[in-house]
Amino acid sequence: MTLWERMLTSIQFEFRNKENFLQHKTISKTISPNQRKNTLIHLDYVKKNKYFLNEVFLKFLIQQWVAQNYSEASVKGLLNIVII
Repeated sequence: MTLWERMLTSIQFEFRNKENFLQHKTISKTISPNQRKNTLIHLDYVKKNKYFLNEVFLKFLIQQWVAQNYSEASVKGLLNIVII
């Protein structure tokens, strides 16, 4: 049996036991690999990149705040803190 065949068997078993399916050991490796090492490699560059900080990061923060139902006033207040 190949590695893939063993993984497929595990994934099928995990799927049959659907509770928290995407958090099971095998399927979670296939859909969400640990990116910590890759993130740390690029973190210094990202912290110093003005485009990332002023455009990408702020849009991400706003998206998160809106998703968490922050009021418009709260978002504006948080933006003032981040921009300063």
